[in-house]
Amino acid sequence: MDAARTRTEDKTGHWFGLAIAKNLTERQRYKIVLRSSERRGAEFEVVV
Repeated sequence: MDAARTRTEDKTGHWFGLAIAKNLTERQRYKIVLRSSERRGAEFEVVV
């Protein structure tokens, strides 16, 4: 029982790690798009 619980927690922790990394990457991309758009004065759209 404990072994199964530990495995599940590891998977959940790994999934959260991936979700956080993905979220940070998307935020970084958003900032890059925002910066380049401001420079050109162009409109931009962020698709989530």
